[in-house]
Amino acid sequence: MKYFIYGDDEFLVKEKINSIKRQIEPSELLDSNLSDLEGKEISLDLLIANATAVPFLSNRRVVIVRYWLGQFQRHVGSAKVKNLELQKLVDFLENMPESTDLVFVENELLRRSNLSTLVNEKFEVFKCNGPNYSSLFQWIQDRANSYKILIEPSAIKLLGDSIGLNTRLLVNELHKLNIYCRDQKITKFDVELLVPSSKESNIFQIIDSILERNLNLAISKSHMILDQGADIGLILFMLARQIRLITLTKYLKKKNISNSQYSNRLGLHGYALEKTMKQELLFSESQLDKIQSKILEIEILVKSSNLNQRLLTDRLISEIFELI
Repeated sequence: MKYFIYGDDEFLVKEKINSIKRQIEPSELLDSNLSDLEGKEISLDLLIANATAVPFLSNRRVVIVRYWLGQFQRHVGSAKVKNLELQKLVDFLENMPESTDLVFVENELLRRSNLSTLVNEKFEVFKCNGPNYSSLFQWIQDRANSYKILIEPSAIKLLGDSIGLNTRLLVNELHKLNIYCRDQKITKFDVELLVPSSKESNIFQIIDSILERNLNLAISKSHMILDQGADIGLILFMLARQIRLITLTKYLKKKNISNSQYSNRLGLHGYALEKTMKQELLFSESQLDKIQSKILEIEILVKSSNLNQRLLTDRLISEIFELI
């Protein structure tokens, strides 16, 4: 079989490659029937030599070729010798031994050419991009279904909010939770208990709830994190940080910088960048200035009075809501 695997998620790529490796029987002979070739170390003759070798006491041989095919395609020009090399590769691919599983791994699809047409027609093509934040919760649900793991929607949301787009860690946590729950349905409580970062994610949920005008959630989450031993200073610090990022985003927007520059200037990536740019649309400059002043006012009260932290947190949140 011939496979073409591409995508930006290293874990998913490795997972697909491992599923192909498992076709070698007996498994003890995997190392004797595996060639893993990468980049500049590869020549066309080396590739062919490895892929035409006879399996050793096994049913199959697996040859993995990493980040070479796209490079080979780019360097094939109009020179006669290069055309001959391309034809040599095409002839080999069309007449490859049936006992060999050849796996090409690339970051992206090949650009349009005779070679890419051959790949699309003759290869099993697998895209291994991880989920984005709009599809994250469904991705977790689909993974849980594939492993026959039962999990509540609220647990999925908390797990996604806690781990983010790290597919390797998401899968590991799913299996860990399933072992703990003894194949029973995973609940939100189980995630809070076993996933360390779920506790850290609560502070981000508080900040998002304040800035996205969800008063009830902001109050309830702040009470929960304070009851767990957190300090109001953490809420003040994280809220002030996010307001500064939103203010800077608004300033950069006025400068008409390109979308690619926002990440470098803000020091944010992925979901955090996407979220901040959406939140920027919710506030005027005047509102941002007033929120900064309110944070400073409450911070002074924390340091100069003995008022209850829950009371001060409620005051901070409710007065910010009045401002916005």
